[in-house]
Amino acid sequence: MSRRDFDELNRTLAAQGGKTFKNPRNAAAGSIRQLDSGVASLQRLSFLAHGFAEATGWTVPKTQSHILKAFVDWGLSVSPKRIVSPGPNGLEQFYEQIQDKRSELDFDIDGVVYKVDRRDLQEKLGFRDREPRWAMAHKFPPETKATKVIGIDVQVGRTGALTPVARLESVTVGGVTVTNATLHNQDEIEGKDVRVGDTVLVRRAGDVIPEIVSVDQTKRPEGTPPFVMPSECPICGSRVVRLAKEQKLKTKVHVVTEVVYRCVGGLFCSAQRKRALLHFASRRAMNIDGFGERVVDRLVDLKLVMTPADIYSLTVTQLSGSEGNREVSAQKLFSAIATSKKTTLARLLYAIGIPGVGEAIAKDLALKFGNLAKIMVADPQVLRYVPGIGRELANSIHVFFQTKHNREVIQQLKERGVSWDESNKIHPSVATRPTFSSFIAALEIPKVGDKAALAIEKAFKDIEELSTTSDEDVTKRLQNEGFSQSSACRVMGALKQYLQLPSNLDLAIRVNRQLREFGMHWVGRSSTRGQASPPLEGKIFVLTGKLPGMSKDQAKAQIESLGGRVTNSVSRKTDYVVAGADAGSKYDDAKRLDIRILSEGQLLHLLTTIREPKS
Repeated sequence: MSRRDFDELNRTLAAQGGKTFKNPRNAAAGSIRQLDSGVASLQRLSFLAHGFAEATGWTVPKTQSHILKAFVDWGLSVSPKRIVSPGPNGLEQFYEQIQDKRSELDFDIDGVVYKVDRRDLQEKLGFRDREPRWAMAHKFPPETKATKVIGIDVQVGRTGALTPVARLESVTVGGVTVTNATLHNQDEIEGKDVRVGDTVLVRRAGDVIPEIVSVDQTKRPEGTPPFVMPSECPICGSRVVRLAKEQKLKTKVHVVTEVVYRCVGGLFCSAQRKRALLHFASRRAMNIDGFGERVVDRLVDLKLVMTPADIYSLTVTQLSGSEGNREVSAQKLFSAIATSKKTTLARLLYAIGIPGVGEAIAKDLALKFGNLAKIMVADPQVLRYVPGIGRELANSIHVFFQTKHNREVIQQLKERGVSWDESNKIHPSVATRPTFSSFIAALEIPKVGDKAALAIEKAFKDIEELSTTSDEDVTKRLQNEGFSQSSACRVMGALKQYLQLPSNLDLAIRVNRQLREFGMHWVGRSSTRGQASPPLEGKIFVLTGKLPGMSKDQAKAQIESLGGRVTNSVSRKTDYVVAGADAGSKYDDAKRLDIRILSEGQLLHLLTTIREPKS
């Protein structure tokens, strides 16, 4: 929204006695959230084209600059301020020029974006999770102002994450009145040493989100105590846990990269309740058609639904309410709830809202363990044998199922008729089991590397045999596997030092026994070598266009059931592109990269052939 249109909109709203917007960004975002083209058109939104998603019937130019030129030729608006520079010096000069003339533009900006011009180089660089590697934002330095911290509150988000928020004396920063600033977590507060009564410098990160930059220690009142994150949820009183996201370096040292404090109340916590219920009923979870936001708001406000299990005790009368259900008939919603009682384990795991568990992880958990009872008691070390589950997520899953409220809700779901399929077998798509050497490596015993782990695997069948073998015999067996006497003694000493600590030994034996109990254990010495892998393991598929006989979700499920992986973008690593009607640029990319293209029929033939190989 241009500044001119923004000012006109606020004048109109003020004249009508309405609430005005603080800045053009909020006004534009607010009108789009209406999802009503009539409202959006009245608020004079503008559009500057800067790229394209898919192209059909168009020979795409070879550079970004020529793509923008084509947009101009078509009558589309693009940024009036742009250059093509042969190197970084030109980019730096452009950045400084725009910063100097920033106030002369007709719209607000917070920086410039540098892009690689050649499309072939863009394709080689590819994408990260949320942004391309071939584009980078260079932000302008934000304005800062001094103010005082008059309080620190703790908010509980929809996933249970606790966020401390500083309440500030009102201050205007970048044209916006700021009264609150997020402090992220306890570690951030301790790092900046923010306390109630402090004088602080505030800025708007990216010219949008208020944040505290620094504290003026010289103006701190005497005796001001440091802030401490509560040990219990301020909303429901459940325990608060500190979850640290770690990254393992090549030196095997774990570095904490992110810390989250989370209420473990989950399905019980009212701060999480409405969002949890909407998620539980969503299409990819329990798929309760018609159980939307208005219905949830009314049922929660009337205290008819406190947990997902309460959904299955509702009557038609309760669903209709005194005013009636104008969007979906109560009887239809009641039938949808009844239909949702029969589901799959993967859908249930996704629906109950375990922090960090999305559709893919829920599916792998179901396929790897086969039933819910195993998952609920699984040790975090065992959970980490599921593809995609690391240390933090394993702890999150374990804590969720060890929390009494969550176990009670699951039991109530069973009692109210909710059922799911349980195979009790490991599915071929995640059938790879740990070896004893990978088990030893996961224990991260100092001075016991990969070579030593492989030797231990050949010499011992499991941790219980290793822990009960004499030091002399351990050394001899390692020597038999090619270690010198000194190396064997060093490894034996490291093992002994680790296993002498009762907590280490108990953990290793408990995980070893759980793996055996769950059917995930190796058998004997080195027996996993030669074990059959899923037939499509390592194969990457991309789906594009409309398939005539199945949905993309169905095609994806069949591919994944045989160990294949489905991604959203075509690259040189892609093995197959499955193309249906109205296939877009992914089809063109596959042809250009000489990737095999399959019709739906050819895909089904491939899957059938793999499942039923010729004798």
